[in-house]
Amino acid sequence: MRTNIMLAVCVVGLVGCATPNPNLRANGAAYDQVACGMSREQVYALLGPPRATQPAGDIDHCRTATWSIPHHAHGWGHWTVAFAGDTVTWVETDHATVTLGR
Repeated sequence: MRTNIMLAVCVVGLVGCATPNPNLRANGAAYDQVACGMSREQVYALLGPPRATQPAGDIDHCRTATWSIPHHAHGWGHWTVAFAGDTVTWVETDHATVTLGR
């Protein structure tokens, strides 16, 4: 019984991490376009505002920005983009698990 309760708590906790990007334009194709050398403005135009930034709360000058999975995806994870000034220097996508379609 305790195992079932603990499992349910873990599942509910993970569901909160699976909140998709609410930007309707942020589909799989938009995420696939993000690449090194793009400007911060181009990335934000594709994906909308980030879910989190480092330093926190500074979307205009952050070193890294993080987005959730695309709004239409089923899965969990996030994409992190690093900036040097206003230019993308790397994109980390390997920690996202996404199943597109049903």
